[in-house]
Amino acid sequence: MKTIKKIPVPFFGVGLGFAGLANLLHNYQDPMRGIQEKLALLFLIISFIVAGATLIRVLADHKSALKEIGASASAGCTICTLFMAMMLQMSLIQRYSGADAGAVRTVTEAVWVFAFAADMIVIIWFTWRYVLHFKLEDVTPAWLIPYVGIAVASLGAPVFGLKIIGEISLWIAIICALPILAVSVIRYKKVPMPTGLRPFFTLFAAPFSLTLAGLLALTDAPAQIMITMFVIGQALYFMVLARLPKLMSLPFMPSFTAFTFPLVLPAMAAKKFALWLYGIGAFSGGSGDLLVPFMTALLLFEIVTAVVLVTAVLCKYIKNIARD
Repeated sequence: MKTIKKIPVPFFGVGLGFAGLANLLHNYQDPMRGIQEKLALLFLIISFIVAGATLIRVLADHKSALKEIGASASAGCTICTLFMAMMLQMSLIQRYSGADAGAVRTVTEAVWVFAFAADMIVIIWFTWRYVLHFKLEDVTPAWLIPYVGIAVASLGAPVFGLKIIGEISLWIAIICALPILAVSVIRYKKVPMPTGLRPFFTLFAAPFSLTLAGLLALTDAPAQIMITMFVIGQALYFMVLARLPKLMSLPFMPSFTAFTFPLVLPAMAAKKFALWLYGIGAFSGGSGDLLVPFMTALLLFEIVTAVVLVTAVLCKYIKNIARD
C-alpha cells in the first residue's frame, strides 16, 4: 500500500497512452498484422494495469489525491485521462468481441457511457473553477485535455451505435481547440512556464490529429478540410518532436505523462488518413508511386516513435514510484 500511495494521479495518462497504442495497432493491415495484434493486446492489458493501479491509489488515499487534483488547473486536467482511457479500452474490447448483444456488449457500452458522462462532469467542474475565474497564469496546453480530449468519444462512439455522442464530443473539441491554442501561446509569451509544466508543450501535437481522427471515424468531410488538418497536425507534431529531447532531459516529474497519448495521436490520425486516401483512390495511378512509400514510411516512423516514448515514460514512472 505504501508503494500504491506513491503513484501520482497523472499516471492515468500513461494508461491512456497504452490504450491509444492498442487502438493504433489493432487490425492494422500489413504482413506483420499477427505480431501487431499481439502487441495491441499487450498494450491494452498494460493500460488496464496502469489505470487500475492509479485508481486504487485515488480511492485508497482519496484526500491526498483530491488535494493533488485541485492543486492547479493543469493537475485538474489530468483526471480526464482516466475517462478517456476507459472509453478507448471499452471500444477496443467491444471490437475484439464483435458481439452486437450479450453481456460483453452491455457492460462495455455501459462503462463507455459512464466514462463519457464522467468526462463531461469534469469539464463542467473545470469550467466553473478555472474558466469562470480566469487567470492567464493558470493556462497551459494541458487545458486541451478536457476540452479537446473529449473527442476521444468520437473514435469509439460508432462501435456502440452512438454516433450522436461522437458528433457532440467532436464539435466541442473543434470549437474549443483554436481558442485554447491561442491563449496557450499568449501565456507562453507573457508568463514564464514553471519547469514542472514544461512537458505539457507536447499537447500542441494533439488537437488537429485527434479531431481529424474523429472526423474520419464519423463522417466524410470535404477533402480540402481533411488534407489541411492532416498537414497542420503533422507540422505541429514535428515541431514538438524537435523540442522533445530538451524536454525529456528534464528531471522526472509527473507531467512526463504528456509524452504519451499526445504523441500517439498523430500516428492514429495518419493511419486513418492513409485509409481515407486509399478509399478515395489516391494510391492508384502515378501519384500512388510516391504517396504509398511516403505514407508507409511516415506511419512506421510515428508508430515506432509512439511505442518507444510511451514505454520510456512508463519505465521512468516505475523507477520513480519504486524509489525508496
